[in-house]
Amino acid sequence: MSNALNNVAKLVSIVTITEASFGYSAAAADHTASVQAAVDSFGAAGGEVIVPSKLRLIIGSNLTIKPNVTLRGPYAVTGSPQDNTSAPYGTMGGALLVSSTATITLKGGASIAGLLLHRGGMTFPAADSSAFAGTAVYIDGDDAGVFQCMFLGFGQAIAGSGRQRPRIYDNNIDCTAGILIDNCADIVYVTRNHCWPFATIAALGPATSLQRSGAAYKFTTLGDWNKLTDCFSYGYFRGFWINNCNSMTLLSCSADSTGAFAGQIGYVVDGTSTDTRLIACQAAAQETGYFISTAAGVHTRLIGSDSWACANHGVLISSGDVGILGGIQRDTANGVTINNAASAVTIDGVRFNAISGSPINAAVSNSNIRIESNDYGNLAAGVSVVNNANRPVTSLASADPINLPASGELFNITGVTAFGTINGGWAGRRITFKFAGALTVNDGGASLKLAGNFVTTADDTMTLMHDGTAWYELSRSVN
Repeated sequence: MSNALNNVAKLVSIVTITEASFGYSAAAADHTASVQAAVDSFGAAGGEVIVPSKLRLIIGSNLTIKPNVTLRGPYAVTGSPQDNTSAPYGTMGGALLVSSTATITLKGGASIAGLLLHRGGMTFPAADSSAFAGTAVYIDGDDAGVFQCMFLGFGQAIAGSGRQRPRIYDNNIDCTAGILIDNCADIVYVTRNHCWPFATIAALGPATSLQRSGAAYKFTTLGDWNKLTDCFSYGYFRGFWINNCNSMTLLSCSADSTGAFAGQIGYVVDGTSTDTRLIACQAAAQETGYFISTAAGVHTRLIGSDSWACANHGVLISSGDVGILGGIQRDTANGVTINNAASAVTIDGVRFNAISGSPINAAVSNSNIRIESNDYGNLAAGVSVVNNANRPVTSLASADPINLPASGELFNITGVTAFGTINGGWAGRRITFKFAGALTVNDGGASLKLAGNFVTTADDTMTLMHDGTAWYELSRSVN
């Protein structure tokens, strides 16, 4: 580019790459230098570099988008220009053909938008993902953005580490792995991205041609308050993977597949991830819909989240505490499986339907499973809602007073010590005692109102309700 043109470019906020500017030539084997020159033509205030609709730029070496510069293509949303059976990406303009050895790096406040990015040398439709390689975009500055682009044929579409507030909106992705964000301490926003086999679907190959071995969305190491909204994955080994993150929220996200393949999971929440919320999410045709493996005392919430047609489990809890509130678990072997004796699990308002095994599969002995008001649908005759052998009743030694744990409704009372005081009540709480032997429950105290003293024998029961001040007897049974 001439000095005069260079001076003009620095005075305006938009430049366009054309045959006459920035040393670009359609015949060149690598256009990286021309694009870099256009990006570098701006001062600190930045601006936009336009890639016209007919241009196909070869990015054969690393390209850096400097602060406050946007590299913009012609598309409002980049996708298939026809339908799923067509794959004309190799002739589309507004495209960057990025070598598997090159990466586009975004600095602070930089962005790309409206571009098709595919791996250099690709032909379409691709037979499968075996040749996918390289990282297309790396976020290396705060407040960077990736908007309305399409990524095809890379090992990783978008990655970033140690940078704050990236925005990643409205992108279509077909790569071995989609979006990877590491060590973000100040809220990444990932919205309306679609990971799907765009590059291979038109080849009409086997199901394996639609499967991807990586994670469509992975967030790891800190991930403080990260937000994922309305994102979709299809055919990925891991749809959404939350690893060692803090207070993340996934809202209305979906993980679908060709039908489960070995080890496939729709949602993974693991490591030191704390206070994760999955709200109105969906998992279908996975081996396991949701897999939770955190730590003792760490709580994960599934709120109104569904799974269906999952081969083994709708929800599999390996460790950590989980609240499952609402949603549907259907057409799977087991609805909710608990594999940890210490996990505190609450299941309330869930619709179970067409469960061939157990709606609630207590695979190990666990007295911390709270089963509230659920709908068990067309449960097969003879199938138990829960494996009662692995859901033992909590035992309390008789004492005066008896101190109730904060959760639980049924308690075995062991020992022979008489009592007339029970601590741990609140208005509306109901409990049932089952007695192991002979003792006396005394009437007349300020906190326990009975229909006379109750002298128990083995297997007698008593049900009480608290009114906010005292326990009142509802019933007793004598065996």
